[in-house]
Amino acid sequence: MGLLSRTFTPELVDFVVDEAGAREERTRSLPSRLVVYFVLTMWLFTGNGYGLVLRELVEHWPRRRGEEWRPAGTGSLTLARQRVGPGPLRLLFDRVAGASGSPATPGAFWRGLRLASLDGSLLDVPDSEANAAAYTRASNGGRPGPYPQVRLLALVECGTKAMIGAVFDSFAVGERTLARRLLVHLHTGMLVMADRGFPAFGLWQAAADRGAQLLWVRILLREGC
Repeated sequence: MGLLSRTFTPELVDFVVDEAGAREERTRSLPSRLVVYFVLTMWLFTGNGYGLVLRELVEHWPRRRGEEWRPAGTGSLTLARQRVGPGPLRLLFDRVAGASGSPATPGAFWRGLRLASLDGSLLDVPDSEANAAAYTRASNGGRPGPYPQVRLLALVECGTKAMIGAVFDSFAVGERTLARRLLVHLHTGMLVMADRGFPAFGLWQAAADRGAQLLWVRILLREGC
């Protein structure tokens, strides 16, 4: 919790809440700032439900003078998340994302180059009508999967695991397409590594034009090997 509060200070959270127009209009048991911290805390306790996560947050988070937080039900938390929306979280990410390692950080640099890795992952999202319309399902034996899936692609600094940039889209959108949206984060002085899913002449050339050094692995499988 201490690291969370140092990385996402109350002043910063209040700023993004106001910037996103998500400030509550009246006093609530779940103010917008608490809801943002609740969402962040869920990523620290991914195996727990809403109630346990909120209790962990309320019991250990430092309060301001006169501030009182009370546990709320699952339904109230769901409504509060809908009220706040994704805007504050998006702005918060934009504020804190970026490389943080120094040449003295183990694993962050090699021969003067900042090390970064490009990789993707698939995430299941709730099977709501909105998600089903926006995101594709993977198929299994010709049958659609139980949940819509989001493809997430991130550029991460090695050594610190700090996220430099991230993009996401439907499962149907490939990693190479998403990678082009992250090229803005590449620059001279970086060594960017990627696995066999990324090598392609056009993408390689576009990444190289940003000035970064590239180490992309391509594995060729031959018959009989």
